[in-house]
Amino acid sequence: MQVGRAVSLACNSARLEVHSAEEAAHYLPARRRRAASSSAARPLPSPERVVAHPVHDVPSPLPLPPLPRPMAAPLPLPPPRLHSLSAISRAALLRPLVLLVSSAFSSSPRGLGSERSPPADPSDVSGRREVDPGDTVITRAHRELARPDWHRSASIASLTPAQAASVAVSHPVAARGLELLLYLSRERSHTYRPGTFAALARRLVESRRYDAAGRARIHLIKSCRSKEAMARTMSFLDMLSHSGLRMGLFAYSALLIHLSRLGMTGSVMDRF
Repeated sequence: MQVGRAVSLACNSARLEVHSAEEAAHYLPARRRRAASSSAARPLPSPERVVAHPVHDVPSPLPLPPLPRPMAAPLPLPPPRLHSLSAISRAALLRPLVLLVSSAFSSSPRGLGSERSPPADPSDVSGRREVDPGDTVITRAHRELARPDWHRSASIASLTPAQAASVAVSHPVAARGLELLLYLSRERSHTYRPGTFAALARRLVESRRYDAAGRARIHLIKSCRSKEAMARTMSFLDMLSHSGLRMGLFAYSALLIHLSRLGMTGSVMDRF
């Protein structure tokens, strides 16, 4: 009995499915016709009302930058070419040296030429000796004194006191002439007249070489062998004091000692 009931239910459900399928087939064309008629009856939008919506494009990925190329090392510069100096360039390079040498021997206060030979002093204290320009001994001695090792020169060592005095007084540099006299008096036991040291002291004062002038003054005092020479020397020392070479303690001591040796006590009392 139950089997018969299940069979009847299955037949009824099959009939319902067939009936629904037929209705769907009947009503589907009608729905399509109504949709087409409604779309035809609907008015089309005017061109003014049509709004174009912007299309948002998907941004494409940016291209990757190219990789930098490796920098090549800079090529070394070629060495500068050496050009031979022309005559004009040599003259331009040597001109400052020539000007420097000429200024050193000029008559300016700083130049060596400023050490001019002094005029003859009163009472013939610093009388100059005239030097013969053709004298080969004096000329050779001047050349030797220009060298830094003039102390080893055989021609300098062979000079007599008179020749050495002539070389010292006539030398362009008074300080070098004084060094020559002091060297020979120490090595060769030379003695010189007061006029030789007086001439050198006068030139050194004029060239403002006061240290060397002070040494020449001491040797001038010690070179006096008579009262007359000492009296003239004292007058010359007064003239040097007025020229700028003041008497110091050492100079006063040397003067007093030498005045006492010569027995000039009265001159000492009058002076001090």
